[in-house]
Amino acid sequence: MKLLLPPVLLLMALCSSSLAADEITIDAKYAAQHVGESVVVHGTVAEVHQFKGGSISLDFGAKYPNEAFD
Repeated sequence: MKLLLPPVLLLMALCSSSLAADEITIDAKYAAQHVGESVVVHGTVAEVHQFKGGSISLDFGAKYPNEAFD
């Protein structure tokens, strides 16, 4: 089993890097223009809110009400 681990890890790394090359990365302020698409959103998390029920809200770009996601 130990002999299989390095080749399996190498294969996983190669597959994940080839998938990452196909991803589109956008700035958080453009996220509304990509609804329904699979993209990577890049931005600064300005604030994190955790609600009583356990839900978490992230404010990208600036604190509410000026966050990048509308």
